[in-house]
Amino acid sequence: MENTQQFIDIISKIYHSKDEIWDVNGPFFIDNEPYWFIKFMRKNIFKSLHQITLIVLNKNGEIIKEWETYEKIVFTYLMPKISEKFAVYYSGEMQELLKMQEFFRTSLESIHGFRIAQLIEGARRHGVDELINLLESFVSQLIRIESKISGVLKHMENTRKLINVLLLKEEYRAMKDFTQNILFEKEGFDGLRKSISEQAPTIFYIANILRELGMRKDESRRFIDSINMYVSSVRRIRKKIDQMIKIRQFMLNIINEREKAVSRFYNEMLKRT
Repeated sequence: MENTQQFIDIISKIYHSKDEIWDVNGPFFIDNEPYWFIKFMRKNIFKSLHQITLIVLNKNGEIIKEWETYEKIVFTYLMPKISEKFAVYYSGEMQELLKMQEFFRTSLESIHGFRIAQLIEGARRHGVDELINLLESFVSQLIRIESKISGVLKHMENTRKLINVLLLKEEYRAMKDFTQNILFEKEGFDGLRKSISEQAPTIFYIANILRELGMRKDESRRFIDSINMYVSSVRRIRKKIDQMIKIRQFMLNIINEREKAVSRFYNEMLKRT
């Protein structure tokens, strides 16, 4: 399939209008097999080229019409390529998440100097059941948050392995698994953000009850300062999580657009051939 005349002969047998432009790319290797692509394009109202369909040829010049083979080849061809820069950025995200995990794990012991276990013990000693319930709820929330972070990190570790594969070779199965993992990560981050947000009312009620109990003025002030520092740290963490969610939604939007393009190109190809 290196002969230009061969492509011209094939294109002449494919229906296309006079205002369409065609272009040939290849070879593109999938499972060590070479394939060529004939793009049919038309100018839109903004005078830029809009791709209408994609014809796939094997090494014998035969048009690929079987859906499973076409989908595998075209999806792999259309997907954005994984770069070293992306791999470095992704590793940085994992490091950030590990720091978040350590922050919440440490908070199980104390909130900027105030030991939660001591607060619970003091509440039990004074028989303040409402405060005990709130503090225990806060601890449960921290455990749940740390667990959700572990779940996201597990998915990200799997994704990182797929990134290493895709840096070496554009592999269909790895791309599909990568897509699924990004979806899992997005869902995990959504759940993590929700769990963090659920802490807000608990912290608010804890602070109010401690004020009402008449803690010594200086101790009360120190505790409120500690709570404020914790809340500020959580806000920064939530902002980073929001950015990670945004990036994954952007990636999923691109993947979804490519998947729709594969179906659209395939249906148009069948009409023309």
